[in-house]
Amino acid sequence: MPTISLSIQSVKLLAAELVVVILGILIALQVEEWRTNQTELQEGKIALQNILTDLDENQNSLRRNISGWEKDLQAIEELSSHIHSSNQRSAQVIAESIRNLLITSTWPTSSPTYTGLINSNRLHVIQSDSIRNRLYRYYEGDLPFMAGYQVARNEVRRGAHASLPTDLYNVIGDFEVENATVVRLKNAGGEDLNLAIFKPFSAFPRDPSFMSYLGRYGSRTAGLIVNGERIVGEIQILQEEIEDYLNNH
Repeated sequence: MPTISLSIQSVKLLAAELVVVILGILIALQVEEWRTNQTELQEGKIALQNILTDLDENQNSLRRNISGWEKDLQAIEELSSHIHSSNQRSAQVIAESIRNLLITSTWPTSSPTYTGLINSNRLHVIQSDSIRNRLYRYYEGDLPFMAGYQVARNEVRRGAHASLPTDLYNVIGDFEVENATVVRLKNAGGEDLNLAIFKPFSAFPRDPSFMSYLGRYGSRTAGLIVNGERIVGEIQILQEEIEDYLNNH
């Protein structure tokens, strides 16, 4: 009997030790999980702070581009109106309008931080589902859409330039408009060209091909303005949500 009692007691002690060991393992796992969560939470907060900086730069760049597109659209409207005018057309107005149409626009189409999280499969460190979804829509939807829209616009722009008179096209990037009424063109060597070069401007043909390009270019430019303003609003909403999250976590 004493031997049986001793065996039962040993089993109970062993079972108790096993319970303690198992509890210790579970506690250790929970502590490790907590540490991992805290590490990822901190990593996510740092990532969001960096993304806020990226978004601020994107927003400022997009606002500058919208301003440029608005000037571009105004130049298109002025050029179209001037070409169709029955009055004496001014070489200076046409030259200035076309010069404005040479302006190009670019802005960041991605975020180093967001791209890094995607490539390393660590987007989950941003623990807000709402913010992750907004980031995805912005970086995977809005920005590629704008980039594609601008590529299409630039294709129309190149077509418009290709339909310009050859002598105009060769020097279009080298002219200056002075405060006075004099318009001066320079050749590749920096020498002033004779004002006779403006005869093609003054008699600028109402070429159907060029006017078609100009109309489509205006439509694409107006589309960029509308969508650019929409995306600026989306950026502001995203920034506010990120700031609220950072302030409360």
